[in-house]
Amino acid sequence: ITFFNLKQYDSALFYSNDALTASLATGEKLEIIRGYHIGTKSLVQLNQSQKANEYFDLYLIYKDSVLNEENLKSINELQVKYDAEKKEQQITSLSQQARIQELELSKKDQELSRMALAGIVLLLLLAISILLILFFNYRKRLKAKQERTVLEQKLLRTQMNPHFLFNSLMSIQKFIYQNKAEEGVAYIAKFARLVRLILENSRDEYISMEREIETLELYLELQKVRLGDQFDYEIVIDSDMEPEMEKVPPMFAQPFIENTIEHGFSNLSHKGLVRIGFGMKEDKISFTIEDNGTGLKKEAKEHETHRSLAIDITKERLSHLYKGDLQKAQFTIKNRTDEKESVSGTHVSFAVPTYKLKKTA
Repeated sequence: ITFFNLKQYDSALFYSNDALTASLATGEKLEIIRGYHIGTKSLVQLNQSQKANEYFDLYLIYKDSVLNEENLKSINELQVKYDAEKKEQQITSLSQQARIQELELSKKDQELSRMALAGIVLLLLLAISILLILFFNYRKRLKAKQERTVLEQKLLRTQMNPHFLFNSLMSIQKFIYQNKAEEGVAYIAKFARLVRLILENSRDEYISMEREIETLELYLELQKVRLGDQFDYEIVIDSDMEPEMEKVPPMFAQPFIENTIEHGFSNLSHKGLVRIGFGMKEDKISFTIEDNGTGLKKEAKEHETHRSLAIDITKERLSHLYKGDLQKAQFTIKNRTDEKESVSGTHVSFAVPTYKLKKTA
């Protein structure tokens, strides 16, 4: 890391490979992940894109492995906790049964014995009820966590679209074939930054609007380079907003922007335009995506499938964020029309509750 920060990339690569060899021998996965991470960044700086891609793939494989191990460990810990509670319940039950038998054997006071027995039964029922409530609450939390994990994976698949990844890699390859090293390195740097932002953003329910805009701009810039500047884009922010302070759910807009670029702008006789706007609507933050493409009526089957997936995942995310109360959020998608009532593009809008980050002195 020190050599990389000093921009001595050859040394950084050498020592990271040396550390990797030792880590692979001992099986220290965190050190392996760190080694491949530094190696990837060093190779990018050294313009060794193919080797950098190999290191990046290995970095992701080991990182996913560690995450899976941590998830399995958490589940095992919860199971051990539940087993301990179950054993404690059994011990409590046996203890109370012994107390009941002791009271029956004494027979000093039948009335007192009956009252004690009734009290013990009530306590037992109360204890069982509490344990059942705790158990079902635990199951409910576990199910919600699993549903969130599944939703995050679905969301990540919409962001990390295989077609986009493949096309981006082909663009990098094109720069290499054309000996455009400077453009290729710039593209790789933006592509790596975008992938990192997508992975980080997919884990959080809210991120700063500034970070959301950075992610969208990186995506749009890469698409413009790849498609030969076939479209323009505008991002408009209301003057009274503070992007670094506003918090918004991440990556609502990107799947719809992708639909527009990949399908809405196909076979256009004019240059495409995507306009993204951020503003405040009452107590909600609103953002819109408008384009001058072919609209919804002329969608191909593949486009319709991907758009439907984007809409379904968007509704699932809104339902998850607001506990099924979709009245707290607004989402619409429709065709735009001109003065002749002809389709002139699409219009997607969101209005969701937001909150501000606290300013630091």
